Amino acid sequence: MKHESTSQSIGQRLREVRGGLTQAEFAEKMEVVSKTIRRYESDETIPDGIFLLRLKAIFNVDPTWVLLGGLTPPENHKYEVAIQEISSIIANLEKGTG
Repeated sequence: MKHESTSQSIGQRLREVRGGLTQAEFAEKMEVVSKTIRRYESDETIPDGIFLLRLKAIFNVDPTWVLLGGLTPPENHKYEVAIQEISSIIANLEKGTG
C-alpha cells in the first residue's frame, strides 16, 4: 500500500505509527506523558531527538520519514510491535505470571 507521506504533517505520520494504540498506550511505550503525544500529533511541537531515537528502537520507524515524509514508512513496524508483545506474553506464561 502506497502512503502519501509527503503531504502529511509530522503529527499525521506519528498517528500512522501509533496505529491502533491509544495516545496513552503510545505515550507509555515512548516513556512520555500523553500530553506530549497530543502536542506532537496536533503539530504544536516537534518531537525531540530522544523521542525519535525511541521511536526507531521500539517501532523501527525512520526518524527522517517522521520529520520529512517522503517514501513509504516501514510496513513491518506494526508486525514487530505485535511480535514483541506476543514474546512478552509467552515469557510471562512460561514464568507463570500471565
